[in-house]
Amino acid sequence: MGRLKPVTHKELIRKLRRFGFEGPYSGGKQANIKREEWENSE
Repeated sequence: MGRLKPVTHKELIRKLRRFGFEGPYSGGKQANIKREEWENSE
């Protein structure tokens, strides 16, 4: 497993969007990030 390194907020959002997350949406004290629902086939 690779080591973790610091990333900027902008880079974090870009990478999360690449994995299917939407946002960030403002609301309350923090911004929220949403991921599309997927069906679990267990």
